[in-house]
Amino acid sequence: MITGLLLLILGLRIFLGNPFVAQLPLVDDFYCLFWLQRWSEGVHDWSYVWSRHSEHPMELYNLLILTQFLLNGGWDARLDFLLGSVVHTFYAAVVILTFWDLLPPRYRGWLIFFIFALFAIPMSGYRISWGFLWPHAAGMAFSLAALYFSTHRGQIWSGVVLACLCAALAATNNAAGCLGAFMVFASTVFRAALAWRISRHDIVCAAVCLGIFLGFYLTMPGSGRAGFIEGLNAMLKTLGWPLIFVPLVGGVTLVPLVGLALAQIFLPSFRQKNVDYMVATGGLIVLIALATGAFRGDNDNAGMPSGRYYDLTMMVPLISGVSLCLLYLGCPARYRRPWLIFSYAWLCLQVVGFSVHIFYRVIPFVSREDGEWRGAQYQTLFRNMVHGASIDTSSQFACYEQLGCMPEVFDIVAGKMPMPGMTIPMITGFSLQPGSQGDFHVDGYPPAYDPVRSKVYWGSYELGRDDAQKSFRSGTFKPESPYLTIDVLVDNHSRLTNYRLEGQDLALIDETTGQRDELLPRLSHSFPFVFRDSQEIYAPVTPGHEYRIESSTSSRRGWLAFSEPYESGKLTPLIVGFSQSGKLLCICGLAFLVVVLGLDWMEKPSS
Repeated sequence: MITGLLLLILGLRIFLGNPFVAQLPLVDDFYCLFWLQRWSEGVHDWSYVWSRHSEHPMELYNLLILTQFLLNGGWDARLDFLLGSVVHTFYAAVVILTFWDLLPPRYRGWLIFFIFALFAIPMSGYRISWGFLWPHAAGMAFSLAALYFSTHRGQIWSGVVLACLCAALAATNNAAGCLGAFMVFASTVFRAALAWRISRHDIVCAAVCLGIFLGFYLTMPGSGRAGFIEGLNAMLKTLGWPLIFVPLVGGVTLVPLVGLALAQIFLPSFRQKNVDYMVATGGLIVLIALATGAFRGDNDNAGMPSGRYYDLTMMVPLISGVSLCLLYLGCPARYRRPWLIFSYAWLCLQVVGFSVHIFYRVIPFVSREDGEWRGAQYQTLFRNMVHGASIDTSSQFACYEQLGCMPEVFDIVAGKMPMPGMTIPMITGFSLQPGSQGDFHVDGYPPAYDPVRSKVYWGSYELGRDDAQKSFRSGTFKPESPYLTIDVLVDNHSRLTNYRLEGQDLALIDETTGQRDELLPRLSHSFPFVFRDSQEIYAPVTPGHEYRIESSTSSRRGWLAFSEPYESGKLTPLIVGFSQSGKLLCICGLAFLVVVLGLDWMEKPSS
């Protein structure tokens, strides 16, 4: 069952997030790209791995981004996004595995459904496509693992070692990561104080984790802090998530957690491993909310917790919900009815909060109606600048507002410096306009189709015209990378015929050797075949050779459109195949669930 759920979470993440991946690096990406550029020039600066990015330690991210760069031969936002999707799924796996035994088996159904909803629904909107945010998920996953090992395996040396290792890994992922180590220390001391007994395992675990926390926290540079009112407001809304729209009501979300902590202190019957773990994770969330409010405020996000931190805030209702169940199960029978009434009221408020988020944030994001995502705008503007357009460059603020990136971009466009870590055609593609001939035109596809908005498409479709034959021959272009990618638009019904596109042709011609590479057969001959999310294809090329695109349609009912070709690195087959497999992963996840649930039903004795 867990495998099926994780495949569903990963598939939905890829399917919903991939259309919003923009190849133009954002500000947070550029810092790393300058380092990667120096690396490609032979300057192997290992000190950057340990440097702080906006006060955040990013050692694990920097090491993995360097690995991606070396394997791919260039930075790729899609590869960064795919790694983020895998980390998000790993985070979900840690939550499921550590929460699995906290409640009796009869309660696991709603628990698993709740976890699935939190991780599958893109509450943070278009930010799920930002690869550089995955350290939030990684830090939280390693922190939860550290707390689990310290509470459940803390009296054996292997558990101590794993807890310390996970705490150290958590600390390498953003500034809040070291709070996991501090919470292991605090929860260990807290449990020892309640029991009036401390073991050698507790002393070693607490000492090592305290050292990890101090080692990271004391070396962080000072940063600008939010004002008291703004910070307090951000902290309370984080702790009240998803009930952030009604003042004070959001505090109801945390009532079960506070009640469980008090029960652990005053009632010995609540001093169990599952309660220890739940109170420790609740304490971690409170510390993260406090730190986020104090150092980031509302992050210019209209008084709401920033979508950057939703991987952290979404744990609040889950922790409180499990705490509510533990209180209900552990309290005397005469108190269960009041707790049951409160549970229904708590659940109703959570449903209201989630509904507001889903209808006013998630659905507009999925349908591209929210107006917040400006990745396509940035990328289109950058392409226009490369082709000669000019924009206001009078201030750094103007650069960020118009392009979402650093002022150095204008030096890159002007040819004063190279594009760090990648090539410009990886962002803009090759323009097919110069020297092109034929009947295809820009945006030549039916209005009902909604392709990637940052790309330029050439197609044969014209409203009101039904010519029997059209052709296109582009000008030449010279790639410097080993692959080209092209996004193809065809009639959606062609998937049902295994992309048997009669009368339609799309070919890549090597002008240097005369070799002709037919591209449309790749739709059915390359992974994930007919199960692909969209029709993006790739073709190997020889760097330095000149190429052109040729296309034709000879059917009155057929039409064909394709994007301008983009350069891509050595891992392109993996990137394209994986990023096109969202629906296929969902199908595999559902198949796992059906098989497991069916076998479980068959094993139950008939009444």
